Amino acid sequence: MAITVTTKWIYPPTAPLSGLHHRGVVNFTANATDGTNEADVVKVDRSAIVCTNGLAPKKIAIMKIQYHIVNFEIQLYWEEAGGDETICFLSAGVGTAFNTVAGEFDWSKKGGMIPPAAPGVAGDGDIVLSTAGAADYSSYNITLEMKFKPYKDGETVI
Repeated sequence: MAITVTTKWIYPPTAPLSGLHHRGVVNFTANATDGTNEADVVKVDRSAIVCTNGLAPKKIAIMKIQYHIVNFEIQLYWEEAGGDETICFLSAGVGTAFNTVAGEFDWSKKGGMIPPAAPGVAGDGDIVLSTAGAADYSSYNITLEMKFKPYKDGETVI
């Protein structure tokens, strides 16, 4: 037994992204049949996204997070060389009972939630997920709506 994990790009439907889009929607699911957890898994690799200028985005703004979690604690964060920065912590509780939580965070009216600093080294700005407290038959379904913020002309590209 183990954990079955999927990542599916909903928009655009192919990854890495082609450079024709300013936005992206990605869905992550997991089903753990034996209490297995994920640790520090890159879910969105900033360097694999190509903006309209042909470069990786300077930042990824998260516009919305929709989630449904059963028996997991989940930390979603930006990977940063100076210390990882938490985006959100989701907990359905843990144990033998089927504890469930579902909801949505919406930052779209405020321009999205963005990492606090511009990337300084390769890997900065990736969106990473870790889980804890998985029990038999734990699961999650998380959808991120993102906006890709490109480098401006003349900026140093990392």
